[in-house]
Amino acid sequence: MANGAGKSNFVSFIRLLNFMTSNSLQLYIGKNGGADKLLYGGAKKTKEVEAELFFDTDAGSNV
Repeated sequence: MANGAGKSNFVSFIRLLNFMTSNSLQLYIGKNGGADKLLYGGAKKTKEVEAELFFDTDAGSNV
């Protein structure tokens, strides 16, 4: 994949999901500089974050 394609952002998102599922979201946010560093425009500008994952498998697409 080319530079600037978002690989690091994707890996960071997967790490974020891992911390969320282990009830350690605050730890992840703290280790990564706080909400103002993680959110576009900081916590005052970004009030909500939403993501939707789709998995395409041999058995068909799943959400």
